Amino acid sequence: MVVSNGTHKTTQVSSSTLDDDSKEKRGLGAYIYNSWVLNIYDIWVLGISNSYAWRCPTSSVLLPFFKANFSSNHLDVGVGTGYFLAEAVLDQPATPNADKHGAQQITLVDLNPNCLSTAAARINAAQPTLAPARTVAGDAFESLPLDSSNGSVGDEGTGKEKFDSISLFYLLHCLPGPCSDKARIFENLKTHLAANGTLYGATILGRGGNVHFNWFASALMVLGKGKKDVKFAVERFNQYNKPQWSQDFNKTTNTMSAKVDPTDFKTYHGGCHCGAFKYAIRIPELKDVMACSCSICIKNGILGNIWFLDDGPEEFIIEKGDVDALKKYVFGPKNKVYRFCGICGTNIFVKSPEAIGVNARSLADVDVEALPWRHYENFKRGPQYAPEFGEQVEWKKPEGKAEKNDEDDLVTYYGNCHCGKIRYALRSKSLDELEVMQCNCSMCGKNSHRHIYPTRTALQVHDPEGVATEYNVLSKDSAQNFCSYCGTFVFVSIDDESVDMRPLNVRTIDNIDIYKLKYKMYDGRSKPPVYTGERHKL
Repeated sequence: MVVSNGTHKTTQVSSSTLDDDSKEKRGLGAYIYNSWVLNIYDIWVLGISNSYAWRCPTSSVLLPFFKANFSSNHLDVGVGTGYFLAEAVLDQPATPNADKHGAQQITLVDLNPNCLSTAAARINAAQPTLAPARTVAGDAFESLPLDSSNGSVGDEGTGKEKFDSISLFYLLHCLPGPCSDKARIFENLKTHLAANGTLYGATILGRGGNVHFNWFASALMVLGKGKKDVKFAVERFNQYNKPQWSQDFNKTTNTMSAKVDPTDFKTYHGGCHCGAFKYAIRIPELKDVMACSCSICIKNGILGNIWFLDDGPEEFIIEKGDVDALKKYVFGPKNKVYRFCGICGTNIFVKSPEAIGVNARSLADVDVEALPWRHYENFKRGPQYAPEFGEQVEWKKPEGKAEKNDEDDLVTYYGNCHCGKIRYALRSKSLDELEVMQCNCSMCGKNSHRHIYPTRTALQVHDPEGVATEYNVLSKDSAQNFCSYCGTFVFVSIDDESVDMRPLNVRTIDNIDIYKLKYKMYDGRSKPPVYTGERHKL
């Protein structure tokens, strides 16, 4: 057994394509890991074999070693069942006011889609509030599709995405070919390692030198036809020793880690503000939430999408309304569908091909603002998002407006809803000088509105298609205006023209960091009328 996290001198190998026979063997080796093999992998490989054949126990040697080098920006190559990662994220507790730049990000690379989905689900089950692990189908012998499209820090002009830690556990001995060929892996991964990063792992050595085997290890060597290759032992065990209990075990989803018991799940209720759509979810106890800084989460006030897989043990139960009645919004690669209420604008959940992410702010029986937050810098994962529609509008000075000496102190800000169909220009004092109102009333709480109060002429709104939908909360004389296309709340309209005010949701202002603004808290929740889960009758 070799365990190493030191500095490696990588043997340079030819950049020519490796022979097709070797590539085919790698593919066949990877696809041995079907659902049955993955179900017994932890017991047979990490439990029995490690303890009694290789005499390198997982719990006392390998797992502490993995955790000691695990970072907040981690790449795992050859993911297996995701055991080490699931255990490692349990040691990453969420803390209030966590540094958003230290958010946990995990990328998984493997040739086998079964391993990728199993590992990703296991990590999610261990820490449901973490951002979902990114899965990449790739061959470690070849250049990985991990390019930095936004010039992330540390790429040094190479165009390669960088990681602070990269792990290869039990991968090398499963690959065909001599060590000189396998050195190609280190050549590839070195391009993805940050300047002060760590590449570490564990593998099983063949015979020779100071390597000595006990009878159990020798038997496994025979099963492996002279190579210390665990997959052969697992395959033989699969072929000749498949017990009856495995048929029952296969009925259990792979999404749960051993530490998560569905009988311990809690039920949370939620819905939109107007009450047209209500739901319940059964998930592990919600102890923290993920705060994502991507464009849609910032503009639409989405907090802590609670992700779980369609085929997992978690449940999403519709209690009122119809999913098909909710508005749909897609953007960018259009691989996720965001659902929001067309009446009140509440963002409820996002659906990917295999999973659902529930907006924690739409929950009714949890004060998510009081929970610890895990900050997640999703915008670093790809190019900066640009609105699909419209163009920036310029602020125009109203005709007949008198000159004022303080005009030079004003700043012009631009903003829009997420899709860009509603745009505006704002003349205001610097946001650094203003206090932003953060209210905890039922409406602001579900949508995380954060308001400043410019005059009507200072905030010039352009909505050429008339996509703004008005939602009256406490009065018929004022309404929250959200985009009916993308679900972003932009401003508040006030019918009484004697009130020279047009409140603006600062989330929609371009090129600002909402976490750095000064906020004034307002306890709207304690003011009548009491919110009952449905809109107050006006």
